[in-house]
Amino acid sequence: MHTLHLQYRERFQKEPRSDPDLVYFLGDNPDYTVNWSAVSRKIPTFRRNAASGKFWFPSAARWMTCAEKLDALSFPVRQEVADALGVPVLGTRDPKRAAQLIGNCMALQCAALVQLVALSCFSMKPVGTDIP
Repeated sequence: MHTLHLQYRERFQKEPRSDPDLVYFLGDNPDYTVNWSAVSRKIPTFRRNAASGKFWFPSAARWMTCAEKLDALSFPVRQEVADALGVPVLGTRDPKRAAQLIGNCMALQCAALVQLVALSCFSMKPVGTDIP
């Protein structure tokens, strides 16, 4: 985290804790790649290790919770989101269960993409033709 703090100070000329939207992803070596929200103002991309990956909020000096990760993936973990979707609130009291949902969600998105590509490459043989 120290390296990320130094890089942030050098690039933006201010303290990382003064930026309420700053999130670090600590799964990469900051000497080679920096994965943060400093430039895009968006949460770093969740990867296959999203459930166990560490995301740090310097302004609050705390980790991103599994409930917040689910919220970022549009799960109805807050009443406002549930009301907008017309569904009940998804309880997230058990961090391990929330982590499982995050992991399954990531796998589901990949599976859906593979299915989309497969279906876009498929066509029906026209009736009454000799096209192989």
